[in-house]
Amino acid sequence: MTSKNQDKEIKRLRHLRSEISQRIDCLVDGWTLYETVPGSIQGASLWSFPPVDEKICIVLQGPVVEDRQFTLNTIKLYRSIVPDCNLIVSTWENTNPSTVKALEACECAVVLNPMPAPGPRNINYQIASTLAGFYEANKSKPKYLLKSRTDARLVCRNFDRRLIALSKCFPLSGNVTGQESRILVSDYATRLYVPNHLSDMMMFGRAQDLMDYWNVPQVDGEYPTVRIRNLEDLYQNFTPEIYLCESFLRRNGETIDRTIDGWWKRLAARFLVVDRTMVRQLWYKYRYNESHRTSLDDQSKGLALCEFADWLLLFKCEPHPRQDYPIAGRLRWTESLPNTE
Repeated sequence: MTSKNQDKEIKRLRHLRSEISQRIDCLVDGWTLYETVPGSIQGASLWSFPPVDEKICIVLQGPVVEDRQFTLNTIKLYRSIVPDCNLIVSTWENTNPSTVKALEACECAVVLNPMPAPGPRNINYQIASTLAGFYEANKSKPKYLLKSRTDARLVCRNFDRRLIALSKCFPLSGNVTGQESRILVSDYATRLYVPNHLSDMMMFGRAQDLMDYWNVPQVDGEYPTVRIRNLEDLYQNFTPEIYLCESFLRRNGETIDRTIDGWWKRLAARFLVVDRTMVRQLWYKYRYNESHRTSLDDQSKGLALCEFADWLLLFKCEPHPRQDYPIAGRLRWTESLPNTE
């Protein structure tokens, strides 16, 4: 297909998408917005910064995504955005050798791990590949670690500067122990009304803090798996995000009360929520072309995400959950989480 014909086809498909979207909007009484996340960053930056003397290492964990060479192109993108940064892909021994060579050609260290037993909801895959990547990163003694996934990408020039700036603008609260600085996390999967449900998709912070966060035992046994449609369904599942967060909090002397009020205080004191739009985060999985933003329906079900603006209110205004709200107050759990004390 020639370039001219390709442009014509793109225009036709976009017009079709717009027409379908407008019809759906009339039926649901809403508006659908679209955003195109670029596959690469073209042109020179209009920003000029002094040299960074704070070493950062980026660790991508998980299976390499071959479709559209997503993982390889992510590494190439990061190499252009943060040329002095150490890049690591921590993946599995069965990775295609030619893919490994292509990654290493981009000056990216590749850690090939044996696959453990998956554990409930593949939690052991996450733990094993993340820790192996961190151990490799520790060889260069970085000040900061950025933990992401092989199927995710930050398509934002200067995302490293933005994350460092946020970390410095919001130092730890004075009464927090066991951490050097706040751990920055994505809004995606950080739940506002689900205690200790902290996103593990993207994490940024001091290297030792992230190492401590992920230094947890792998999980044995079987746990029920149900489709998550509301808060009650979530309680009946083993939840990796909760397991990781509560393990970290317990090791730092926190008493886990599993109330929304307690969760908001811990979220404001130890962590910082970064909106995906702030770093142009793309998760190339499932319905990647949807924004997965919080809807009014999510609010009523208790599955709302915590965005930066929400976190800022928790940090500055110290609100409390309404006691007459159906999910406020003491939350009863029906699942049995592993004992990490």
